Amino acid sequence: MRSWMFASLFLAVPVAVTAQNRWSVAPYMGANLSLPGNPALTGVAVGYSAGPFGVRGGLAIESPWRDAPASAAGSGAFTTDVDVRVAWRTSGRTVPSVFAGLGLEGARDNGDMRILPLWSAGAGIGYELFSWARLETEARWRSPFASLGDDDAFSRGFELRAGFAVSWNARRGGSTPRNAPPLVVTRDPERWSSPRTPEELDAVALRILDSAEGFLGTRYVWGGSTPSGFDCSGFLQYVFRTHGLHLPRVSRQMAQVGAPLPRDRSAWEVGDLLFFASNGRTIDHVAMYAGDGRIIHSSDSGGGVRYDDLTSNRGRWFTDHLVAARRVLDDRTLLSPSVITTQPGAFDPPDKAPPARSGGNR
Repeated sequence: MRSWMFASLFLAVPVAVTAQNRWSVAPYMGANLSLPGNPALTGVAVGYSAGPFGVRGGLAIESPWRDAPASAAGSGAFTTDVDVRVAWRTSGRTVPSVFAGLGLEGARDNGDMRILPLWSAGAGIGYELFSWARLETEARWRSPFASLGDDDAFSRGFELRAGFAVSWNARRGGSTPRNAPPLVVTRDPERWSSPRTPEELDAVALRILDSAEGFLGTRYVWGGSTPSGFDCSGFLQYVFRTHGLHLPRVSRQMAQVGAPLPRDRSAWEVGDLLFFASNGRTIDHVAMYAGDGRIIHSSDSGGGVRYDDLTSNRGRWFTDHLVAARRVLDDRTLLSPSVITTQPGAFDPPDKAPPARSGGNR
């Protein structure tokens, strides 16, 4: 029994806390201290989350390798739960969570199978191995609704779990439908006369960089697009809009506008947009090139709006995950004024770069 309690130091709960809607599945082991005989359980949970909020359902049964007679107290044990859960990502890879839910638990008591409805609540803390895999600990207090006497084999008590979860993005809202209108960069006609000389465009780029620098230290907020808090794409959309240029809302859409550039630093100029993919395929982060090998962006792992040097240890993560570069400060890409009528996509998730230490906000 003690080995099961020790195993509860590792649990993966199946609710993702990235900024996108996610599905997840998590097999787990558990030790239930509220059932007769304190049986060891093996189960699986399935969850769905939208940002930090999620729901999940789980079923666990008595571990098949438990060496006990079928008539023994606690034999045939099982639990089912439906939970609501809130999880948030701290700087780094730790993921605290709290949850509450309703469920059933059952086991043999004096030879008869008893099933009791219950409520439960608890907390956990996880460690993210990859963007799609996580380990977590979880402790849950279980309390049957039925009145339990002093001699009742059932009780109120903790359940401890351990496991491994995998998760993936839900398709809903994650991409632009094929029949959606083209994505374009639009401009305020009173602020953009055309054509503009290269020197004029360079001056605009420096003014945009100056505006972006004014937000250094602004906190990261998933889905944020105002000075009270920005995510990566919300930050750049806000900064460019103050100069009369209207970009799409999320990084995957931004990567469809402007002129493509080589993934070569020598081809980039101040104001170019750089796009990154945590998994090497799907764009989920955007930054603006600031010259001299630096980017400026709103980074969860960096604590908010900051500069990062692409040659630093942290910056090499971004270099390794760079998948595209685009130029939007170019008269060829500044189309006639129009209304952007794009389908909304899921907000960009927090970046997975190594946590920043200090010195990035210069």
